[in-house]
Amino acid sequence: MEDEIVDTRLTILKEYSLKGVVPVKDLLIAINCIPIDCKDLDRCKCNSEYVGTPQAHFEIPQILNDYGD
Repeated sequence: MEDEIVDTRLTILKEYSLKGVVPVKDLLIAINCIPIDCKDLDRCKCNSEYVGTPQAHFEIPQILNDYGD
């Protein structure tokens, strides 16, 4: 259900931007600040020396381009 709502929203936004009703620049958001916290990197097995030790951590926000197409 949630995926259908997101798909419908993206379709409407794409149609409106193609028709010039909503300028594309109004749909863009600058990422000027990403919050950083400390988390244990136990999921990352690539560098075992840091497992169990909190490290600086952030998540990259989901990026949608071309409204999901």
